[in-house]
Amino acid sequence: MSTDKNTAEKIASELELAGTIRIKNMTGDYLVYLDEVLIGQINENALFIKTSPYGDSLFDENKKASPYEGAKPAYKINHEDMKDVQSLAKLLKETKDFYKKK
Repeated sequence: MSTDKNTAEKIASELELAGTIRIKNMTGDYLVYLDEVLIGQINENALFIKTSPYGDSLFDENKKASPYEGAKPAYKINHEDMKDVQSLAKLLKETKDFYKKK
């Protein structure tokens, strides 16, 4: 199953509080970039954010899932997580900063 384009665009628009969000179609699902740094993906209509030290301080191992078979685990962000836009924006910014340095 792939991600519906309208769903991906809706999720992306909800993330814009963190900065400039861009999504890129990748075989039916979407990569998510914040200020041109890859921070996650949208797979099967669900948002996954790459792991980071900051994210590990917020979430336990139960929050991690692989977006597709063989992928590294990421934080699966549910609808409740997306309601707290300030916390979500901070997670995205911290994730971007962590991967920008790499």
